[in-house]
Parts: sequence; structure tokens; C-alpha cells
Amino acid sequence: MTGEMFTEPWARGWAEQLNSSQEYREAASDWHGSICFRLRDRNPGKEKCVFLDLEEGVCRDARLATPEDREAADYVLSARERVWKRLIEGRTDPLIALMSGLIKFERGRLMDFAEHTEAAKELMRAAQRIESP
Repeated sequence: MTGEMFTEPWARGWAEQLNSSQEYREAASDWHGSICFRLRDRNPGKEKCVFLDLEEGVCRDARLATPEDREAADYVLSARERVWKRLIEGRTDPLIALMSGLIKFERGRLMDFAEHTEAAKELMRAAQRIESP
């Protein structure tokens, strides 16, 4: 991963990596819905959020989330920057981060999300390959 996380170019790069990944396509073949990944900050004005619209192994859209995206998303997951970095660097397992409370569910149910553990891992692996300015 290069560049700053949770920016518009980074979100587009994530979509490109997801859509070019056969592993993601297979792991997420039964995934339907949207996710907002929120980067919590101690200063609420500096929080960032990325919206992904995911459908059967394809990322149909990726962008900085609008307030409407956050309201409509099937899942909203939030964590501090250090947690997202550890996930994206592959140093933390997504399910363990969820179960331990490092990632908070603001919307959605853990049990529903847990059915897509391999897809979640592939989401993070794709994020590792993002190259943005």
C-alpha cells in the first residue's frame, strides 16, 4: 500500500484491486450490499469514510462516503487509523479485530458479516495492493 488511506484516489484504487482479483471474486460471489469503512479520529472534523458497493464479487462503486451513503449502507464499520493500517498491512485478521472490538459495528450484524470471512480477508488483501498518490 502506498499513499494516504481513505482518500478518493485510494477508494478508486481499492475498487480497481477488487475488480482485478479472482480471489475476491470467488470469495465474495454471494456477497450483496454496501459497506462504509470509517476512519475514526479524535477530532470529529477529521474523520474519513469510504463507501464500497459490492455485488457478487464485483465492486460496483468506491468513493468517499457521503452522509447519505453512511445512512444507506448495509454495514458501517469504524476503527482508529492504527487498526486500519494493521488490517491493511495484513498484521491483524479482520474477524479477530471485529470480535475483539478493535473494529466497531455501527450498522449491520457481526453474525451476518462473519458468513463472509474470506471475502473480508480478500477486501483487506486488495487494499494492500493499492497504489495511490
